[in-house]
Amino acid sequence: MGSRSIRNQLGRGGVSVCRDRVLGLMCKMGIHAIYRPNQVWATDITYIPMAEGFAYLVAIMDWATRKVLA
Repeated sequence: MGSRSIRNQLGRGGVSVCRDRVLGLMCKMGIHAIYRPNQVWATDITYIPMAEGFAYLVAIMDWATRKVLA
């Protein structure tokens, strides 16, 4: 779990805390979220104007390795 997930879980338990506080405590305790390659992806789609029409540009990235997959 990352700092956002922990903050939300604490909120459901009745403890009000901001994400920055959770992140600071995680750093002090040496806790970090584990992101597995090829399981957390991000996509972005945009278009590029050209002389005749436009072209689509699509990027798919793996968040764990921060590499462009396609």
